[in-house]
Amino acid sequence: DYYLKKGVDFILHSPRKFLSLFIKKTYLFWNSFEISNNQDIYFFKRYSALIRILPLGFWIIAPLSLVGILLSLKSWKKYFLVLTFVLSYSFSVLLFFVNSRFRLPVLPFLIVFSSFALIQLFEYARRGSFKKLGLAFLLFLLFFLFSNSNFYHLDKANFAQSYFSLGNLFLKKGNLQKAEEEYLLALKEN
Repeated sequence: DYYLKKGVDFILHSPRKFLSLFIKKTYLFWNSFEISNNQDIYFFKRYSALIRILPLGFWIIAPLSLVGILLSLKSWKKYFLVLTFVLSYSFSVLLFFVNSRFRLPVLPFLIVFSSFALIQLFEYARRGSFKKLGLAFLLFLLFFLFSNSNFYHLDKANFAQSYFSLGNLFLKKGNLQKAEEEYLLALKEN
């Protein structure tokens, strides 16, 4: 109740700040930048061969899914449940705390809309509907630039906290030499 009241008070007494923050959070939700919650995704990516070789990521899924969502609106009754889930879930994340972990549950549905977009683009090309194809491709380019931009100067390169966490792990295990190495890397990084 306390935090709900604080949130409602913020919205009512600072609508411009709320709107500005909501726009930023919408941008962050649809951006390819992976916002970590408690472990730096970019740091641990170095230790995962699978993540490094995956050809697709949010950098392409986000813009394609946005095109797919727009293209599906002409048959919105057919896709009502999926559209409702994507929009309501995304909105619920935007109201609170945007990070990659909370974006993950909507990802399979975004992949479906990405596939829908690719199928529609193929159909437009096959039927010779070049005007529709061009418009859809233009939308894709705009969403691609939006999803892969860095308007808020997000930093992927500072791993100080990750090295510090590894140092703590090695310290707990009694490996003082490795702990010291990680702590020195954290100091150097910071």
